[in-house]
Formats: sequence, C-alpha cells, structure tokens
Amino acid sequence: MKMNNRTVGFVCGIAFSAYVLACTSVPTVPPQSSAASSEQYEAENTDDQRPEPPVKEAPPSAPQPTTPSVEPPEEPSVEPPVMKPLEQRWLDLLAGDLDALITALDEADQDTLEQLAGQPSSPGQQAAQLRLAMVLLHHGEKAQLPETVPESLTDALERTRRAQEELGQPKLPRIGLLLPQDRPWGEVLEKAFRFGLGSSPIEIVVASSEKPEAGMRELILEQGASLVICGPFLKRARRAAVVAQRLSVPLISLARDPSLSEVGDYVFQVGLTNEAQIDHLVAGAMESRGYTKFAVLFPSTASGERAAERFKAQVEARGGEVTVSQTYPRGETTFTPLISGMVGRDTEALNANPKYRKCVAGIPKKLRGLRRKRRFEYCRDRTPPNVDFEAIFVPDSFATVRQIMPFIELADMVPNLNERMLWKTRKATDNKELIATPILGMRQLNSHYFASRSRTDVEGTLFVDAYYPYDKQRELPGAFTRAFRKENNRPPDLLETLAYDLGLLINHMDTNALIASRIITQKSLSELKDFEAVTGPWSMNETGQVQRPLYLLSIHKRRILTERDRVEALEEKRKSKRRRGR
Repeated sequence: MKMNNRTVGFVCGIAFSAYVLACTSVPTVPPQSSAASSEQYEAENTDDQRPEPPVKEAPPSAPQPTTPSVEPPEEPSVEPPVMKPLEQRWLDLLAGDLDALITALDEADQDTLEQLAGQPSSPGQQAAQLRLAMVLLHHGEKAQLPETVPESLTDALERTRRAQEELGQPKLPRIGLLLPQDRPWGEVLEKAFRFGLGSSPIEIVVASSEKPEAGMRELILEQGASLVICGPFLKRARRAAVVAQRLSVPLISLARDPSLSEVGDYVFQVGLTNEAQIDHLVAGAMESRGYTKFAVLFPSTASGERAAERFKAQVEARGGEVTVSQTYPRGETTFTPLISGMVGRDTEALNANPKYRKCVAGIPKKLRGLRRKRRFEYCRDRTPPNVDFEAIFVPDSFATVRQIMPFIELADMVPNLNERMLWKTRKATDNKELIATPILGMRQLNSHYFASRSRTDVEGTLFVDAYYPYDKQRELPGAFTRAFRKENNRPPDLLETLAYDLGLLINHMDTNALIASRIITQKSLSELKDFEAVTGPWSMNETGQVQRPLYLLSIHKRRILTERDRVEALEEKRKSKRRRGR
C-alpha cells in the first residue's frame, strides 16, 4: 500500500510527540545501593503477587441522617494524693520522751498515726505503729504489729496480738465506766451503777477520768468497750466526748451542760441541766402561782450568770418582768447592803424617800451619841421597803439560801408563804401593803435538812427536781429509795439516782440485744422513748439529750411536797376551819 509523503510526515509527527510525552512523565529515582534496590524489588514483587480480597457490595439502605462528629471528652488526670508533711511537733516527740509521745498519741487521728508509723524504726515509731494497729483493730481490721516495742508497751502488744487472733469470734458486751477515781465520787457512782445493773452478765471495766484521753484509750482500744459511761465533771466529759466521736463509740455523760451532745451523734447526755430546771420553774411560778414580777440574786460565777440570763429570758418570753437583779461574790456571808439596795433601804434611797426625810427632820438637834443614832434607826425601820417583786430567784446551794433568808427578814420582808408571819410583820412595821416574797431555787433546795432545820421559816419555797421518792402515781422511785436506804443507810443523791437509772437502761438494752455492736447501740440510744427510770420516763431528743418530766416541789410544814399536794393541803385546811365555824 503506497502512502504519499504528506501522510508519512503526519504519522511520524504523532509518534515523535508520544515519545517525548513518555520520557517527560517517567519519575526520577535517586540512586540507591544495590542491597536497598533488591529489597525494594522483592517487596514490590511480593505486593504485586498478593491477591486482593474481593469487594462485597453493600446492600442498598435508606439514607441515614448525618450527625456531627463529637469528640470524646478528655478524662481528667487523677493525681496521686499528696501526703502532708509531718509536723515538726511530732518529729520532736518521736525523738523525745516516750511518755510524752504516748500521751500525745491519744489526740492523734488515723492519718497522723500512719505517718508516724512510716518513720524509721525507733521506740517512738514502734509506739505509733502499735497505736495504729489498735485503732484499726477497733474498726475490725488487722494491721501489722511491730516486732519489738519498749518495755512499758509489752503488755499492750500482747493484748493487741490476742485481740487480733480473737477477731470475729463472739464475745459478751463490755461496758466502760470513765469515773473520777481520784475523788470519792468515782467509787460512789460505780456502786450505784452496779446496783442498777443487777445480775446482768455484762462485763464492766473502769478507768479514771483524771486524764480523759488516756482513760478512753484504755477502755476502748485496750479493753474493747463498746459503750462508755462518763462521770459528771464537764471539762473531763467534753474531752472524753471528742475521743468517743472520733472512734465512733457511744458515750453517755452525767454532765449537766446541754452543749456536750453537740460534739457528735455518738455522744448522749442524761444529766439534769440548769436550763431544763429554770424553764420548768418559771412555768410553774407563773402558771401555778400567778407571779409576774421577780427579783434575781445570783453569785458572780459563770453558772450563776447563765442561770440569771436564762431565768430573765424565760420570764420575759411569758410576759413577766425581772425588776431587780443583784449579784454577790461567791462565798459571801453578809448580805445586808445587797438586800437593802434591792428594796430601797440603802442610804441614797432613804435620803430620797419623803417619808424618811420627814421622820429625820423631826429628830431634836439636841440629841447626841447613841440616842440620836437610835432615832435614825427608828426612822429607817418605819420606812417601808419598796418591794416591786413577788418572788426572789436564788440559783445557789441551800446553804447560801439559808444565809440569805435572815437578811431578807431584817429588811422587813417575808421570804415565805407563812400567813401568820406576814400578819405579824405588817403589824410591826405598820405596812399593810407588804406582800410575801418566797424563794425560788434549783434542785439543790430539795433537801430535808433545808426543809426541817432552817432557822427561818421556808414555807412555800418553790423549786424543781427530777427525783421525788414520794410520787403517788409511780412505784419505782419509792421502791428504789427504800432499797437504797437499806443498802447504804442514807437517802440517795441525784447523781447516784442517775447512775442507778443508767444501770437499769444497760440491763434493759442487754436483755433486748441492743448492745450487740456499736452501731446498734448508737441507734437504740438515739431512738430511746419512754424508758421507765427513777427520774422519770426517758426519751432521747434529736440532739442526744434525755427529755423527762420534772417535779414542781414546795415546802409545807417543814415537809417537801409537790406544789399540787401543798395547794390541796391548804384547801383541806380551809375546809376544816369552815366546818369548825372558825
């Protein structure tokens, strides 16, 4: 086939263009070593020879809604807990006296004990490690014990080792008594508690409250007490309560301060507080007798000032008024200036009294010496006292009240409800408007000695108490009093009665299996309601204080009666007089 020259030239041009294009599209490869080239060659040949997996076509599906991609949140980095450095005080104690360290360990928390136990081996470190093991054992955990300890801690180490071996085994409940063994009250309260406990098989362990932290450590960590009963001294009870709350052990205190139970939910208080007494006393004085105006004489002590403030607040809350408030030093024996100032018999008040000035103006100027002095005294005595109150509140002991009452009589007042004495005083002072101003007091006046042997008449003196053995509606107070007198040949004190009530309570809880563990004990005490005790039915409020009804007591014919019985006796006397026609 013949092609012309034009056709041949066109074909050659196309071939040349294809050649140039092929040469320019080939990538340039940098020079490589022979070993690298052979490896790349083998890899490329191997990849080319590997069969590709067949691609499966996905079945057609409905179009899915597109959602924006959300990146997962970054997890916060958890840093290991940083142990605070050990205080220099503990380092000094570790290197110092061992007894001082052991005393300080009573106030250390678990974190501090762990830090001390991690220090280099020394007598102080061994003591801290042993204490940590005791604390963990108290919470039901075993910990490594030191191989050796100082000689004074050998017995504690052996007890802890035996307790670890017995962990989990059933055992009888154990009650601890933290009592003032350095004073006579310790033995007295322990005896009263055991008297109320009766024949219960509960084991009792006793420690002194002279050093409360050491006593609590002995009872709880060494003896294994699941419940502690603490004595009445407030400062000691407060320190013991802090340890009980830290170790989660229920503690029942005989102290009277209501703030003690605020330490925590493992602290309970059964003592008769001054606040409860004052509240009931004010209610009885204003509701039963109708008093609205009061005078207050109180000692210059912390408890006296708190009692005066509480009394005034309760009176004002009920619409009454405290018209006179006077304080006196503790241990005072002369009350003439105090009483005179209360009723306007002091020098300044007399000089401002028109009746006194008129009497003094009539004294002849020629009189001198003793005669003139007696005329001034006569004018003072003929000036009636300005009595702007209906009762006198004295928050002090019955001994102080017995000292105050004669000075009240010297001021031409009547500190009782004896109608005949009131009539005589009105006649002697020519003061027909004079009213009786009886004494109001706390439970300290509930004394037969005060009622029967006071030099002045104490008829109508009003006070409150939780213990009254002659209650006609309840048998337990009388039965307890007779049994106590038979055993001790004397009447019981309120603290002894409360200790006896605690013995009854523990016996009751043991009978009903309510002290099997610390948690059960704490719950049963928190839910206590209407427990029959000598000092009235006990019910625990939400703050851990026992609530009980109190007796409003008075004195009639040198005998202590309830206010209701006194009123009934007076009414019966009036009826008897009417029957006789008098």
